[in-house]
Amino acid sequence: MKKYWWLIAIAIVILLALGGFLYYRFKHKSNSNQSQSTNGATSTSPTTNNNGSKPKPNAAEQITNNQAVNDDNFKAAETAYNEGDYATAANFIGQEIAANPSAVAYNLWGNILRDSGDKETAKAKYEAAISLDATFIVAYTNLATIYQDEGNIDKAKEILNQGLATNPGNEDLQNSLTILEITPHDAN
Repeated sequence: MKKYWWLIAIAIVILLALGGFLYYRFKHKSNSNQSQSTNGATSTSPTTNNNGSKPKPNAAEQITNNQAVNDDNFKAAETAYNEGDYATAANFIGQEIAANPSAVAYNLWGNILRDSGDKETAKAKYEAAISLDATFIVAYTNLATIYQDEGNIDKAKEILNQGLATNPGNEDLQNSLTILEITPHDAN
């Protein structure tokens, strides 16, 4: 056993290096995914959970470093939205956008409208978010999800392809498009 201590030491070093590498990759992948989501934004690709329901957004986990909003109106809107108080959330986000229009704020407004049942106006808010920041991935997926829910699969694909044209190689958009293409849809 004493003859092979150096092999054991090398194996331990390799395992530690591999563990560090995997930790870094996991952390980097996690941060990369977060940078494509934002406050109040559901990064829902046009899919459903295993139980058939739409995933509920978790706004607090979806802040990006370059798009974090610190305004009291935005925070109040986000809190009201997460609590399901859409009227209050809409009031605060309207005030936020009047003072500080941003893709993040428009996306949250789209989520508020979508979840309160006003999908037509929500579409316009997601489009406004995209027009303010064409690299804002979650707005594309949110908009595509509404079209998918309406049964307009071609329009959902168009939106995702528009996002890919602006953000070539984006994994979230590509995965959403792939899932949309392989998922069976009812013919209307």
